[in-house]
Amino acid sequence: DPAFRGFVESTFDALLIFEGCRRGFLPKITRRLQEFEKRQNVVSGAVFVFDEEETGIKRWTDGLSWSPSRTLGNFLVYRELDKKAQPPPGPVASGSGSRPGSSSGPRRSSVSELAGATLDRVRERALVGSLTSSYRFRSDGLVKKTISLQGLHLIGYYRIDDVVSGRLRTP
Repeated sequence: DPAFRGFVESTFDALLIFEGCRRGFLPKITRRLQEFEKRQNVVSGAVFVFDEEETGIKRWTDGLSWSPSRTLGNFLVYRELDKKAQPPPGPVASGSGSRPGSSSGPRRSSVSELAGATLDRVRERALVGSLTSSYRFRSDGLVKKTISLQGLHLIGYYRIDDVVSGRLRTP
């Protein structure tokens, strides 16, 4: 079972979960997950903790396809890739998803629309770091956020919409 169900937003959140596991209030992973357990438990809101020495696990595997890692503060973040999409020869340029001629022409945006879009981009950056449009991400896919401390590893999964909508709580 996951140690926690919710969203690890900050380093302090991660430290709270690590301490809960250390004191035995929260469960740690004791062995590598089996395939059916991965399918069942690797979902938005799942937060796992394992001790490298206790489990012998050096590298966490979950069976999903991930982008390369990017740093976000003290964390590494990854975004789930779309396995069905044709892999691009390299990173996808921002805005390459639009089709030529699909624009309806110039349109004026209101100040509130621009402010909202800027706020959305700032919030997105807080959740995925620089992984905004560089690869073909799975639509509504998971984000994996990890942090390690002296052989303890925390792996959290979330969907951006679950965080933004408030469906996931912090510790």
